[in-house]
Amino acid sequence: MSPERESPTPVAPVVASARSRETKDPELVKSCEDAPDKKRCEKEEAKYERCEASGFAGRRCRDSDALHRDQQAFLADCSRADAIRPLPHTCADGAEPVGDAYRYCRFVGRSTHWCDGSARYAACIYRGGGHICADAAPVYRACQTRSVNGAKIARHFCIEGDIQYQRCRHAYSIGLGSDMCRAATAVYIDCRPGAEVEACEKARDDYAKAHHR
Repeated sequence: MSPERESPTPVAPVVASARSRETKDPELVKSCEDAPDKKRCEKEEAKYERCEASGFAGRRCRDSDALHRDQQAFLADCSRADAIRPLPHTCADGAEPVGDAYRYCRFVGRSTHWCDGSARYAACIYRGGGHICADAAPVYRACQTRSVNGAKIARHFCIEGDIQYQRCRHAYSIGLGSDMCRAATAVYIDCRPGAEVEACEKARDDYAKAHHR
């Protein structure tokens, strides 16, 4: 048996970097009807559907094939994150709305980085996070640009942060303009690359208890 890990000492992390964009209402495009550039969206959607029907065969479908693989990779990471603490509604159950959020975001020309955030938001809403999902956006954006011990944080750890943020918000009340659950969740995320879920949840709780007002 491997020796039991000690819980890491919570430290105050950087919750949002200069490159992360905090927004209370992450853009969520559910169809081309909702798109800011409807014509572009419909053109990309039609191309994608033609390519999907052909099994993404041929050079003309390379971009659509890459988009499809990116979408499936996000859904796989989202399902992996859900597995740590399964909720009644999971990313696997919501693969259609979450996949749509990612795909339509890309149809309107957003970057993979941006569309990860849109799909994260859709997954959080599907899980039942409600308004908490928008409040969690800065934590995810910061995680996308942060590294631990010189290595970029894996996306599924960033998505785990959504579940952990939701748990923190349900456990502690927060004051106006002072959301210590963002920092507590960042402690959890930074812990995860080198420790198990239980140890990192303890680190999150220790930070939350120490900074709860």
